[in-house]
Amino acid sequence: MDTSVNEETREVRRRNWRDIDLRAVAPFAALILLLILRAIVNPNFIGLNNLANVATRSAFIAIIAIGATFVISSGDLDLSVGAMVAFVASLMIIFMNSGVIADPALMLTAAVLFAVVAGSLCGLANGLITTVGRIEPFIATLGTMGIYRGLTTWLSQGGAITLKDPLFRKCTVRPISARSSAFRCRLR
Repeated sequence: MDTSVNEETREVRRRNWRDIDLRAVAPFAALILLLILRAIVNPNFIGLNNLANVATRSAFIAIIAIGATFVISSGDLDLSVGAMVAFVASLMIIFMNSGVIADPALMLTAAVLFAVVAGSLCGLANGLITTVGRIEPFIATLGTMGIYRGLTTWLSQGGAITLKDPLFRKCTVRPISARSSAFRCRLR
């Protein structure tokens, strides 16, 4: 009986190895191959400082992706995310340029809260259009994408919206070392 169990186990192992879906594995294998090739060309590529820099610069995409994951997992699609981010960022910069709050640290805190509220309201508008209005999410978010792009262009008057205060322009988030990153800004 032991020999039949061992033969069945080997057969199961063989079947599992053959049943691996290469379409699922191929993107990860290609990524690993690209990382290896790039590390050969430039040894600093896989260094901790570079990886921290990449993580810092792509954090906003990760935040957007987390929200998109919830939308996609519910079976819907949101095409307006990029335009919404640009619109909310424009509103935040305009708010910061208004000088309503004199204290720079308080202004930055209020601007972040303002951006969270504005983004939430834009998302709520998308949600209400799809649920209450019973419009397909693809169509609704395609329309709101056009609206947010148009509003951003109107706010910027066809140009760029920049921070006027040189104090805020100096604020950056960059990796200081391989182990930590810090928000560098002298607000006083």
